Amino acid sequence: ILRNPLQRALSDYYASVRTGKEGDEFEETFYKENERKSRNKYPYKSGLYFSRGLYHSQLSYFSKYFNKSEVKIFIYEDFFNNLNNSLKTILEFLEMNSNFNFNTNVRRNVAGYSIKYRKLNYFLYGRNKLKDHFKNYIPKTIRNKITNYINTYNRKIVKTNPNLDLSKNFKKMLFEFYREDFQKLEQEFGINIDNWKESLIK
Repeated sequence: ILRNPLQRALSDYYASVRTGKEGDEFEETFYKENERKSRNKYPYKSGLYFSRGLYHSQLSYFSKYFNKSEVKIFIYEDFFNNLNNSLKTILEFLEMNSNFNFNTNVRRNVAGYSIKYRKLNYFLYGRNKLKDHFKNYIPKTIRNKITNYINTYNRKIVKTNPNLDLSKNFKKMLFEFYREDFQKLEQEFGINIDNWKESLIK
């Protein structure tokens, strides 16, 4: 399942912010990717929000071991806009009973929020001597209640389309960053990604 690279990057970024792993502004992280890659032992580790949206190389890896007819590719937005039909398509592709009824009412890993105060978030999830000291005196159940309370206080609702606040110049730069990858996806895998392009051109 391939998601719009910009939306994927935003989702990944906000997840890192919520867990205290990210301290830079979203646009700043783009310019720091090369530096972060040199520090990471393995490719596509945390903090590489934009490189992980270069899907062609990732799909090409599967092409080494499987024929195209053996790989089913979905666009994230299309998949969830018509979830029941998408699930039926998967079952048909796997030659399984396509009449099986899935419970699609349960939502998991729902985000929709960021944090208000990053330093407070770092205190909760980062390592520091003061917190380690009090662990010896405060029971875990009490610590969890305190953490949950602070988390609730520190949450900030994120708009459905936060990319609307990104500058046109930045989105234009992203379009150039993904242009070659988009072309390869369309030519080699026949993927229609017009909506992805539109989100970066607006």
